[in-house]
Amino acid sequence: MALTPEQEAKVLQIITAFDNGKRLNELPHIGEVNPLELIVEVMDTDGESKQAKLATMLPYLEDQCAYGIQWDTTVSTPTCTRIGSIALHKSLPIQNRMRGCLLSDNGTVVEYLNPTNWRAHTLDGSKGQVMVEIPAHYRKFETEGTIRRCKLSEYPLPGYHAVPKMYISAYEAAMERSTGKLCSVVNMGTDYRGVRLQSRAARLSAMQPASVTHRRRTNGIALTTTHTRPYFGFTMWSTPTVTVRRHSTPKRTQTALHKAASATE
Repeated sequence: MALTPEQEAKVLQIITAFDNGKRLNELPHIGEVNPLELIVEVMDTDGESKQAKLATMLPYLEDQCAYGIQWDTTVSTPTCTRIGSIALHKSLPIQNRMRGCLLSDNGTVVEYLNPTNWRAHTLDGSKGQVMVEIPAHYRKFETEGTIRRCKLSEYPLPGYHAVPKMYISAYEAAMERSTGKLCSVVNMGTDYRGVRLQSRAARLSAMQPASVTHRRRTNGIALTTTHTRPYFGFTMWSTPTVTVRRHSTPKRTQTALHKAASATE
């Protein structure tokens, strides 16, 4: 049976599509798109092809790939409740990638510190600021009535926002008087002291850092050191606060650490 011109055109289109087909390894890469936002083709129970978000097909993903704490704002106790993967509470993948380091003023890591002996390194500022490297990760805050939750993950799960890698001062900032910079160092030299040794009162204060300055000036001073930023903004403040509270579970960071997470908690 001869094909009509319309049918011949359709057959030609099918042949062209077949000839232009690509193998999986020939397809373009998705780039930096969150893979959980991708749409995939699925077959419904009626045999029809349909689309679905990849994340909707993995309802258990968050329970396996996230961990955190929750607390009730109406309860006065400082104790929080661990939530999420108990395995991640044990391994602490984000906290265990935090590292002490010496950081140059241009943001380059000079060297990482021995985790059991920082004193084996030069901490006086001559080789760089003493900082803690916070790894890039993902975070999610939730509110349900009076319940507050904070969850951490190494993966870009739905609803989580990215927390970039950052460096936070290991110590409270001291002003280097000769440069006007805020520094995170272990240095008892006069250049880092609050007063000059010209009187008895000064001698008594010799071990104290510079003080009596206002927030705006301190912020400006911190910004002169591009990558060290001993001055905390909200993102910098909240990141170590959240990770410490997750590890210790008391909301008060001076409270003694709880015992290690167990399978029954």
